[in-house]
Amino acid sequence: SLSIKTTNALFIHDALLSLQKLEEQISELPVCYGVGAVLLDTEQLKLALTQEARLWKRALGDALNRRASADMNDLFSFVDGMTRRLQRPITDLEDVRETMAALREVREAEVRVDATIGPVEESFALLNKHDLLFTDGNAERVDGLTYAWRNLAALVEQNQNTLVRIQPSMKADLLSAVHSFQSLMQSFCSAYSLRGPGTEGLTPAEASDRLQGFQAEFDQLWRKYTTCSGGEELFGLPVKGILCKICLHSDQWRSQELLCGWAWRNVGGPGGDLLSVGSELKLH
Repeated sequence: SLSIKTTNALFIHDALLSLQKLEEQISELPVCYGVGAVLLDTEQLKLALTQEARLWKRALGDALNRRASADMNDLFSFVDGMTRRLQRPITDLEDVRETMAALREVREAEVRVDATIGPVEESFALLNKHDLLFTDGNAERVDGLTYAWRNLAALVEQNQNTLVRIQPSMKADLLSAVHSFQSLMQSFCSAYSLRGPGTEGLTPAEASDRLQGFQAEFDQLWRKYTTCSGGEELFGLPVKGILCKICLHSDQWRSQELLCGWAWRNVGGPGGDLLSVGSELKLH
C-alpha cells in the first residue's frame, strides 16, 4: 500500500483523474484487431488493464482515506477535549486558571485547525466523487467536524464573557485568600520552628511522627500557594514576597525529608544523627 506520508490530496486528485481518463481510453479500444490473416481479441486485455487501473485507484483512495481519517480523528480529539474542559463550571480561582489555559490552547490551535478542516473535507469529497467508499464510517463523520468546531468557538466566546463578568468578585476572593494564606504560612513556620522534628530532646520516632504531620500541613499550604500565586498572575497582580518564601522553602523541605529518610536507614539506634540533621535544616 502507498505510504500516507508520501501522498497529498493534490497529487492523489491528479492521479485519480489520470486513471479515470485511462479507463475511458481502455474502454474505447476496439474489441479486436486484425493483423493480416490473424484476428486478435482484446477483450481480456481490456479487462486486465481496467482492473489494474481500478486497483491503483483503490490504493490511492486507501492512502488518502487513512491520512484524512487520521487528521480528522486528531481534530475531533482536540475539539472534544477542549469542549469538555470549557463546559466545566467556573467556581473558584483554580477553575479560572484552567479555563484561561484552555482558551489559550484553543487560540493557539485556531490556525492549524482551520488549515486542516478544509483539506479533510476535500479529501472525503474526492473519495466520494470517484466512488471510493470504505466501511470505517469516517466519511459519515466528517460532516460533523465543522459543526463541532463552530460549537467550540461559541463555547470559547461564552467562557470569555463569563470571565469578564466574574472578574471583580474573583479578584476580591483572591485578595482574601492571599491574606488568609499569609497568616497560615506564618503560623506554620512559627510552629515548625518551635515544635518541628528538630526540637531538642525528641527521640527518632517522635521526630519522624512530627515530620509526617508537618509534611501533610505543608502539602496543603503548597497547594494554596500555587492557587494564590497563579491567581495573582492571572489578574496581573504582583506576587507577594511572603508567598515566595514558602516557594524557596519547598526544595529545602523536600531535602530535609530525604535526609531524614537517609538518617533513619543509617542510624543504628536512638540518639543518632537524625536530630542533628533536623536541627541543621530547620526552617527559619
